[in-house]
Amino acid sequence: MLSPVPRHVLKADSRLSGMEIFRQPQMGNPLFVTKEELAALDEHLPPQPVKVTVTAFGAGFGNPVTNAHVEAAAMEAVTRDYEDRGWVVKDVSKANLGWDLICTSPDGDVEKVEVKGVSGLRPIILLTPNEERAARVESGWRLAVVTKALTDPELLNVGAETARSSCRPFMFKVDLQGAPGA
Repeated sequence: MLSPVPRHVLKADSRLSGMEIFRQPQMGNPLFVTKEELAALDEHLPPQPVKVTVTAFGAGFGNPVTNAHVEAAAMEAVTRDYEDRGWVVKDVSKANLGWDLICTSPDGDVEKVEVKGVSGLRPIILLTPNEERAARVESGWRLAVVTKALTDPELLNVGAETARSSCRPFMFKVDLQGAPGA
């Protein structure tokens, strides 16, 4: 069994000082962790084997470490695809715009590309409300899904209309605060 990493050890790491669990000490676990924070946290833990389940149905939701590897591999595959075609690619994923890359063609065309990666064979992904909003209102928005991201990446790049017409409800937020009987 792993021993917990003491809070004071994590708090002393300047790369982790902005985490919400230090701003809101009543929280036991963070609701959000940046890629940089995840990498810093990983350095405080003993080495863990990276287990990747690759099936025709994908890897499910996976764990944060594997998900970070899949996402990085997908971003690399999409960036390489655009750059190989002469496009200039700018990573804006940290800006929370509803897309990850701004890709500009040699002719000046601009595509706002949301990148999703899966380790399995099926291009089934989740869009956040912000990404769905961007697909609805942003011209040039595209969805790039990389399947088999960790083994033999395959890219599927579709326009906003195709992405939106393929959306199905997955989950609904229910807020019962103030509801009768609550």
